[in-house]
Amino acid sequence: MVVLQTVGLQASFATQETIRINFFSEEVILKYDPQLKAKPLPPPSKNAYERFYYDLGRTQYYNLVSNLLHYREKLQLNDYLYYKLIIRSVEEIFEDKNDNYRTLLCWFLLHKSGYQVRIMFVDNQVALSVFTTDKLYEMPVKQHKHGWFVDITPEYDNGKAKLTSMRPNFQIDGIGKPFSFKIKELPLFSNPRLTTKQMAFVHANKLRTINVNINLSVLMLMFNYPELSIREHANVRLSPTAYTTLVPELKRLIHGKSDKEALALILSFTRQSMRYETDLKAYQINNITFTSEETLFYKYSDCEDRSVLFHYLVKELLGMDVILVDFPGHASTAVLLDKPIGKPIIYKGRQYTLCDPTGPGDHLKLGDYPKGLANKPYKIIDK
Repeated sequence: MVVLQTVGLQASFATQETIRINFFSEEVILKYDPQLKAKPLPPPSKNAYERFYYDLGRTQYYNLVSNLLHYREKLQLNDYLYYKLIIRSVEEIFEDKNDNYRTLLCWFLLHKSGYQVRIMFVDNQVALSVFTTDKLYEMPVKQHKHGWFVDITPEYDNGKAKLTSMRPNFQIDGIGKPFSFKIKELPLFSNPRLTTKQMAFVHANKLRTINVNINLSVLMLMFNYPELSIREHANVRLSPTAYTTLVPELKRLIHGKSDKEALALILSFTRQSMRYETDLKAYQINNITFTSEETLFYKYSDCEDRSVLFHYLVKELLGMDVILVDFPGHASTAVLLDKPIGKPIIYKGRQYTLCDPTGPGDHLKLGDYPKGLANKPYKIIDK
């Protein structure tokens, strides 16, 4: 019996094919059952897709899923980036198949990886959605219990999907874990592409320059990433390469200074070392928020981007309580000091000092409000 099992296992691996793909800056090696490519594409109907799913389940799909999960762990991918790895793999392995076939493969592999997924079909176009409790912007969603089903169909996976007329879904028992778009940790890329950006700013009448190594692989993965809240962008850390070239240098510049003096220097950095422009004028996009590393890299940034960067730097450099503040048409930040300066920002019974990091001028002091905002209503961005 043992001999038969061993022979069967050897036969199983003998039928596998191997493919090498590039995933951002990494090489990924995958094994897959060629029988996955032999299944005919069914017509768009619930029963046909159900048969297709169970036909795929009779192949040796588990070797491919196991490989994908291995790289998810090795590269420290979140759910969305794991899905991007699935898309990349399916595009390479099934390059001769059409969009509907590849979407069905993504659906199958995501479910076999443990996620709650659905497919829909609109005018013979297959659409893929995942269940999430994350709040997203500019993505097609459908309310479901305490969360949403979000359309992540590969060919529409750029935040611009227009699938709005949805027929009844086909789901696999309604089971699986929620899908998360949040970025708790950056991927572990072993061979990242880097570039150096010189950041220059004036503080206390002295010109300062810092050379920051930007991880281009991180920028690539953030390109067309679903739009999260400002708060979620603020939670995304710098890459190790950017961190080790920026943070120690800023720590050196604020060494021996009081918290107020250190905050003033960080404000000078965020206000002057990047050029200000609105999203619409700079990038022809009405509203987009950058992570800290994107703000450091791109030529232009606005109030949201600089607030995210300032929020990150204050927490990292000073360990102070800093909050994101939303005024009508303007994002800013406020910091909890021993004694507030100027008109305080009230949050949970505490008085915070406004620190506006936008600029482009550097004339505003701690507690100063941008023109016209001192008496405007505001809310704290805590989600």
